[in-house]
Amino acid sequence: MDVSNLTIYEDDFKIHQTKLYLCDELNTKLIYESMQTLKVNGIASSINGKIIEVIARKIKDKKDYFKIRAGDSEVGWIALDQSPRVYRIPKVTGKILNDRVSIYKDNNYSVSDLKYKLMEARYYFQLEDEQFFIINRVGHRENILPIIKEDFNRYITPKDKTFVEVSEGDDMYKSSTSDEVLENITDTESVEVIGFYEGTNQIKVKYKNKSGWIYKELDLTQEKNNNSIKNLEFIDQIMYLKIKSHLQKLKIDTQEKRIENIKENVAVSNDLQQLYLNKYLGDQNDIK
Repeated sequence: MDVSNLTIYEDDFKIHQTKLYLCDELNTKLIYESMQTLKVNGIASSINGKIIEVIARKIKDKKDYFKIRAGDSEVGWIALDQSPRVYRIPKVTGKILNDRVSIYKDNNYSVSDLKYKLMEARYYFQLEDEQFFIINRVGHRENILPIIKEDFNRYITPKDKTFVEVSEGDDMYKSSTSDEVLENITDTESVEVIGFYEGTNQIKVKYKNKSGWIYKELDLTQEKNNNSIKNLEFIDQIMYLKIKSHLQKLKIDTQEKRIENIKENVAVSNDLQQLYLNKYLGDQNDIK
């Protein structure tokens, strides 16, 4: 379809996603239950270091106050003065290769317990000229670490077919952290790159119908420009819709299973009871 004459801008979609922040306020800053009563129900120290979601905004005495949620729980109203805006991004996996790294407000942070562990990033933010990923161990999303981008070695899957040359005598290893040799390279040839850790010589390749790891420098000039999206706001909007759609699907699936279970286990002895079930649970055919 020719769309050369169709001009559409990102703001034409009018997506109003909730905004996220990495909470970083004075520990003693008050959190209010209501902006009408100004009843205090906590202080910022209870949520500092957490990702918070703004779900409403009000102005009082010429100052912005935000109703926030942390995880699934509504926290209350607070003025956000120092907390950086955080953007949702597609999940990125990777790992940390150093014992000490630079994180938000700490340039010499010990991460020896996380070294070589599989990590993931779902959020990103910028402060002046510095870029950060908010990472966590896979399966432990509640424990987050805002790490500077350069200290997080992302696992990259090439968008275009990429090859690297292996030589006779090279070894292919079972994993990127293992000394166990999976295959000995017997010929000098170009093999396809499945993925690699950014900033390292650790490359996952396919050789003789097996996938394993080799240690080689990779010429990234092989990969072409893939028209990557540069607009952070637009990425955040798309991810907001994707997450919302996923949660909605889970909710619908749960409701359908609950209704199916009720219908399968409730004994219906007359037409009146059947009509009652149809009224409150819907017709069996309407669900499918």
